This record gives sequence, structure tokens and C-alpha cells, in this order.
Amino acid sequence: MKLINGNGQLGLHLKNQKHLHDGLDVTIYHTWNVADKSKSVQQEEYEKFTRFVRKTNDRIVFISTKSDNDTWYTWYKQKAEGYLLSHYKDCMILRLPTFIGTPCKLFEANAKAWGEVELISVENAAKEIINAITFQLKQSKNGLNRIYNIKGETISAQLVVDILKTK
Repeated sequence: MKLINGNGQLGLHLKNQKHLHDGLDVTIYHTWNVADKSKSVQQEEYEKFTRFVRKTNDRIVFISTKSDNDTWYTWYKQKAEGYLLSHYKDCMILRLPTFIGTPCKLFEANAKAWGEVELISVENAAKEIINAITFQLKQSKNGLNRIYNIKGETISAQLVVDILKTK
């Protein structure tokens, strides 16, 4: 497995996974700006992704989001999924819940919360990514299912904010 730009919080945890170095013919694309959700920044992230995809012959595993927030981040992540699905049969999309930590708005001072949120630790996200890839490569008979949702823990968003206030 190859990891594209493993410098972020997820990349650092993925590098520590033993299966990352097992020789599977997969490239994990997980790099994306999550802090700046402006249209121009997210469009540039999408363009970097499509340039990368056009240059590689590897099986691509794209790390996406389960977020349904109405932001350019979500819009361009979904657009990238569509691009990958429509142009490459040999790909896999992994949708992850919100990471515990930054830059999640729930963890900021004076956060406003409503509804429920699905959370996952970065460590568990890395483990689940490797598990999903190895399972799909070994179990898939025809490769028609290409989108996988990684599960986290669902909790009241207000409860998260209240817990953080007790610090």
C-alpha cells in the first residue's frame, strides 16, 4: 500500500499500521484541507485530486466523509467520489465519520451543538481503513461495491459539548 501525503493526523496513524507495508497494490488518497471550507480552497483540493488520479495506474482508495453538512468541503468530496466512480472501475471509497479532535467545530470553545454526531478516534479510523481495504481485496468477488461506510459512535452533539465544558 502507498499513502499519499501522510503528514496529517490520519496519515501519521496510517503509517503506524503494519498492513500499510504489506505490498498490496493500493494507493490511499486521504489528503484534503478540512480546516478551510471555502469554495476556492475546496475546488483546489478537488483539482489536485483529479490531477493525481489521472496520473496514476494504481488502485485508488479515496478517504471521504460521511458528513451531510452543507459546505463546499462536503460538496467537493462528493464530487471527487463521483469523478472516481465514473472514471475508474478499480477504486474504493471509504466514508468516515467526524474525527475526535481538531478541526471539528464541536471541540472549539463556545461551540453550538444540535442533533447527533457520529465520532471516531483517529487511531480507530486508521485501523478501520486498513481492515476495510484488506477485507475488500480478499473478499470481493466482482468489485461492484466500491463505497464503504466506516462506522463510529453516535452521540448527542450537546453531550459532547457538555463533556468538554467539564475540563
